[in-house]
Amino acid sequence: MAKLKLRSKDLRAVGYPEGPVISIAMNIMEKNYKFEKEDSVMNLLRKILESPVEYKNDAVLGLIAQQAGAKARSRKPNPGQPRHG
Repeated sequence: MAKLKLRSKDLRAVGYPEGPVISIAMNIMEKNYKFEKEDSVMNLLRKILESPVEYKNDAVLGLIAQQAGAKARSRKPNPGQPRHG
């Protein structure tokens, strides 16, 4: 069975922001989920990104959730600021 090999562009494609969270997620997943199928791992990474609070106390996934949650909070627009787009 092949070992898991994630690519940063795949994580960015599912919504992970550029920065340390990508390498952290890749390292943790490749170490702890190395024999899982890539699509299963990517689904789990999507769930962490969508709801980092649910994973923040997880012994393995907590660091990813912490980093993903911090990035998500910093990207949310300020309600008092007009949105451009």
